[in-house]
Amino acid sequence: QVEAELTKNMVGIPGIFYGEMALINVPAQEANQPCVVFSNTFYVIINRSAFDSRSSNRNAGPPTMAEIRLHLRDSAPGESYLIENLMFDDAEIALAITRPIQYWNEVPPPIGIFTTQNFPFRYHWLEGICANLFFMVAEQYRRNQLSYSAGGLSVDDQNKEANYEQAGQIRWQAYREWVRAKKAEINLEGGYGEIGSTYQYGTYSSGIRSRF
Repeated sequence: QVEAELTKNMVGIPGIFYGEMALINVPAQEANQPCVVFSNTFYVIINRSAFDSRSSNRNAGPPTMAEIRLHLRDSAPGESYLIENLMFDDAEIALAITRPIQYWNEVPPPIGIFTTQNFPFRYHWLEGICANLFFMVAEQYRRNQLSYSAGGLSVDDQNKEANYEQAGQIRWQAYREWVRAKKAEINLEGGYGEIGSTYQYGTYSSGIRSRF
């Protein structure tokens, strides 16, 4: 087991971060460079907190793990009668949180490049997260689906890909349409501005309305 102490600066802004721990072999001779023997990568999840005294950060960062699980009815094993366990682990949720931001940043036009620390659109972000989690489940069922019969009993309990794929597509299509509309709105608003003129004649001053 290994431990790492996170400083105040490291946890000051909520978001999803990439972490890595490594076992380093340090040669006896100082001239030789240390060698990474083994490394393990993981997500570091910093949730928002109401106890944050810095009011500007109270609404920063992604939806919390608790919010996402509550939205998906995945807060306790009792909510999943068949598997009697949580449906999604923290790593899957962390990946799903980053995916809507990546989509926003890569879809043209390149307006408003965001991270998981400052993406401001809460509702659509949560819907995009849920869509990506459903896609992950659909992939799992696609890989493991196998119908078989034994002792006169037919078993097809992994045949749920279509349900999750459809649920994911509905939410993701809505997210994609919102991204296009929102970027068009931001682009239009940024395409107009007003430039004042220093030229004056008597009491008359001119203004130029321009489009960039």
